[in-house]
Amino acid sequence: DTRAKDLFTTITTRDGFVAANWEESQTQLARGEVAAVQFCCIGSFADANKMHVAVWRHLLLFLGLWAGLLLMSLTMGITRRIWSPDSLNKQLGLQIAVLKHSVYWNIFMFLLLLSLVVLYVLRSEKVQLDENLTFLEITAVSFYAIEAFINWFYYSSGGLDGIIRFFWNYMMVVCLVIPSVLYRSLSGQRSHFSFAFCASIRASQIYKEWVTFHRRGRIKFSDHISMYAGTFFAGAFSIGMLIRELESLDGVDPNFMNGSEPPDGINGTAYERWSLFAPWRSFTFRYLMATVLLKVLKLNEAGGLSRPKYPNRAGYRHIVITGSASLQVYLDFLHEFFHTDNASETDDVDVVILHLHGQRNVMQQLSSTLGTGESEDLRILRKIWMVEGSALKAEDLDRVRFSSASAAFLLPNLYGTDPEKEDVGNVMRALTMKRLGIEIGIYMAFKGTFDGLAGFLRQRQLVLQGLIGKAAEVQGYLPLPASLLKTSKAPGSGMARDGWPFQVQGLLIKAVIILAPLRLDYGTKSRG
Repeated sequence: DTRAKDLFTTITTRDGFVAANWEESQTQLARGEVAAVQFCCIGSFADANKMHVAVWRHLLLFLGLWAGLLLMSLTMGITRRIWSPDSLNKQLGLQIAVLKHSVYWNIFMFLLLLSLVVLYVLRSEKVQLDENLTFLEITAVSFYAIEAFINWFYYSSGGLDGIIRFFWNYMMVVCLVIPSVLYRSLSGQRSHFSFAFCASIRASQIYKEWVTFHRRGRIKFSDHISMYAGTFFAGAFSIGMLIRELESLDGVDPNFMNGSEPPDGINGTAYERWSLFAPWRSFTFRYLMATVLLKVLKLNEAGGLSRPKYPNRAGYRHIVITGSASLQVYLDFLHEFFHTDNASETDDVDVVILHLHGQRNVMQQLSSTLGTGESEDLRILRKIWMVEGSALKAEDLDRVRFSSASAAFLLPNLYGTDPEKEDVGNVMRALTMKRLGIEIGIYMAFKGTFDGLAGFLRQRQLVLQGLIGKAAEVQGYLPLPASLLKTSKAPGSGMARDGWPFQVQGLLIKAVIILAPLRLDYGTKSRG
């Protein structure tokens, strides 16, 4: 038997019995001298016992570290208002944004994690590794530990929101890989066992985060296929390696390709082990494929968006931005809103941009501009959620969580050919959304033509009259007065005999809660 001969050679060579010979052992066995065979069996059972001890130690390390860090995170999250100022979480968020956006860091970590997997496979195949490769393993784990510490401290200093979810995905892999590899390397174990094969899961996570981060506007179908394929193969590889190690506990040296020794019987081959005709494996495989396929189709139906809706994160407020603004208008608004002077007030605020189909290029340019900016721009980019849709569709408003938004802004295109028409169009669109009961504020930017409060009131009347005059020029809003009179904010019966211009003006006065001047100077034209 070839495998028996290989096992004999491995044991005798490893333990110093270099003079042992397979043919002589067979001759001795034929003569009734079974000492060598007994030695082989004893060696195999000894290896199995060592493997049992190694596996239990690694599992205890994992459970102890994971439970301890979770308890510390929960304690830190509960008491963070005492020990953690807001600036600490903000600075850690900036560092994480820089690391996730860095090409060199992601490639560096991806290669280090792959090296952990390769070294594990070589060691499990009884390959004698050089000391330099062992040093590479320690280096990879050290950098992984640095990244894990920054992420762990960031989530712990940010409160309880997200801690449980963070520990069930990211920290689960961290606590499996890092202590296991360090324990095996530093303790000088003869056993090759470690959870280094789980580093493949983290490598697939890095690739998925990279694609999602840089495709904020849109994810291609090929990106979906590559991401899910990477996740599937990383998970299948890790499960296969775990099964292989568990089978090794019985003193068996399984074949790497099919995980069995000897390769016979009902479950002897890889095809039979992973056959789609096996009931529970077939059900699991089909369920996973169906859910993945449905998710991909759903994202493609939403335009291939990487973020088809805002998840309404716990502990965060959000505002909604819509309109036909240009790139420069978006940048000016975001820089003003997330200004460093307002850092403490906007630290827990997300911005959801509801953009039209024709603004895809603007969203891509916005992501690219903020992504190549300074650390403050990267912090802003992490707080932006881009959702494609229309503010006139109820389902799109539900996707941006409009009903629970703290505020909503209709941004005009300041550089359009007819800015007054666009301003009025935005205002009228908001006014005619009667079912939502919106309170509208119009902020004007104008030169100091009038002085004092009385001058501003006259300016306000001019703006209202301009809205009435421009209403008929807005495409699609010719029956606007009739629509306005049907809203819940219709004027009293005393205005009915004055004609529709006065009714519209009175309605605008009641509907426009805020009509205030801004200090910014965009010229003599009003902006709504």
